[in-house]
Amino acid sequence: MFVDVMIRRRARLDEPMEALNARIVAQLMAVPGFWGEGKTAANAPFEQGETGSLDLRKALRDGLSGQIVYMPRFAGYLSKDVAKADDTTRIRLDTDKIDHAAFCNETLPQLITIFGSYRGYVETDAKVRAADWEIVRQETRKTGRSIDGRDSILRIWPVCWFDEELSRRSFGIGVQEAIARAAPECEHAEVVAGCAFLIVTSAIVAGPNLDAIDARIKSRLRAGAPAQRGAA
Repeated sequence: MFVDVMIRRRARLDEPMEALNARIVAQLMAVPGFWGEGKTAANAPFEQGETGSLDLRKALRDGLSGQIVYMPRFAGYLSKDVAKADDTTRIRLDTDKIDHAAFCNETLPQLITIFGSYRGYVETDAKVRAADWEIVRQETRKTGRSIDGRDSILRIWPVCWFDEELSRRSFGIGVQEAIARAAPECEHAEVVAGCAFLIVTSAIVAGPNLDAIDARIKSRLRAGAPAQRGAA
């Protein structure tokens, strides 16, 4: 089956797109087991117009594909504190060829760090994500807030991460507190590049079981669940 990894970063005016892309490519090529054997930067074509895109489909190892999209670098766009002004990376895993658990534990933290991500998740059920998107559209229209973007987290996926600012906006607590509260329900929880990185389970979860995970972790992150210091 296929699972998708969504990695988001806040785009910045002081990061020229071409230079940022060159840095990211160089660092991605150094991640063990990520870049394809014998592949070079030339295998990942970069196109730049008002937006930019990096095509990773022919650059990564067998079983992985993906794309990076960079947002326009001008003040009127990036000054908006909304997720549509994010740079994004999407990586697709073929779990018949890629060890999902190993990818999440070993490779993903490196990708989060390289991209300077503030939030993201591993999407294991496209139908659930599509249903969530309908909620996001309706709530964003109704409230004017960046729902499931920079203002809140709609769903806690089995593997997900979020930074200090998003943690405080979503749950009213910082990253360290979020890790301490969530850790007893997680296989692994730690700070990665300033984010609370949670692996609730490295198993591939779909359907109603995703709702159960979301409810369980949010009950700890929200309603005054006692922090367990040192648990992570």
